[in-house]
Amino acid sequence: MSQNQFFIKDVVDNLSSATVLEETSHEYHLQILHILSLPTSEPYLYMTSEEALLEIMKDTKFEAGIRSAAFATCLTLLWRWRSYQQFRQVFDSYHDIFVENSPSLVALYRGMYDLSQISKPGGRQQALLSAQAAKESMPDTPSALNLFTEVVATRGERGLVSDEELEEGRTAIDKAIDIDPKYAKYYANRARILSLQGIYDDAHQNIDKAIEIEPFDKYMLWRVYSYESIRVNISLQQRSAEINVQSKEMKQEQERAREQLSSTRGETLTLLGLLAAVIAFVVPSVQFLGNLQSIEAGIMMTFMAGLILVVFGSFMELIQPGERWRWKGILVVVIGILLAVIAGIVSISTEF
Repeated sequence: MSQNQFFIKDVVDNLSSATVLEETSHEYHLQILHILSLPTSEPYLYMTSEEALLEIMKDTKFEAGIRSAAFATCLTLLWRWRSYQQFRQVFDSYHDIFVENSPSLVALYRGMYDLSQISKPGGRQQALLSAQAAKESMPDTPSALNLFTEVVATRGERGLVSDEELEEGRTAIDKAIDIDPKYAKYYANRARILSLQGIYDDAHQNIDKAIEIEPFDKYMLWRVYSYESIRVNISLQQRSAEINVQSKEMKQEQERAREQLSSTRGETLTLLGLLAAVIAFVVPSVQFLGNLQSIEAGIMMTFMAGLILVVFGSFMELIQPGERWRWKGILVVVIGILLAVIAGIVSISTEF
């Protein structure tokens, strides 16, 4: 038996012992990653972990559970290492083999497949549909719940989700964490959702938690870097929200200042109009009423005063629109009409 065959046998044996755990659980992935990290450091082995897993997947002499575990483990490794192109190649090549035996598992990785292409035309909607299908087929599986939340967060950061979708994503990731509280990425994705909901302090706390529980391995620094990138995005979103609030407050203050300026200008024009009305009343009255009897003069002055008040009230309504000044203008017009009517009644009564 060649060294590569020994390697494959060791991997198969370890997969067999690991499959007592759920293939999508965090504990399963940690165990598989630990198992596969041990032999690859030996100089006499010429196969990588992915190559060994692919050989197992293709070999029909292994039982379906072992091949399914190899399929899940291979895709998990590629996704964890962000080898998305190879992830899609493996999925396209082998997922049909496992559709009958593990349809829910295939639905999960189909959602991950579509998430890796979310930037392509139509990819955002397709990723959401696939993630929803995975969540519905695996409602108590943390990785499926996390996938749905990750898709919602990714769409949300592009401004494509509603408040209801954000709340649905948060409910999903809360449930995932309740089931499996040891997986750091769950907290990172919850931080993304919280940030989109404007809950920034809790978002930062979830990033702290993700970094705190991230297991130590050769990829730890890279994953911590991704968490810190999320933290930077949260800080940027928080600052942007603060700027928007300040901008709204400045606009409101400008509007208040504009209204106050308009009110002051209107009051000034109103006073000028009143002064003009008084002058217009006094000057002609003195000239015109000098030759009239006292009663006739009083009647004429009352009539002219009423007329001037009607004109002035109408002027107030034009210069100072609004509920406050409307009633004042109406009151002045009514008083002016009453004065004119009284002058007319008195004039008629004196003739008789």
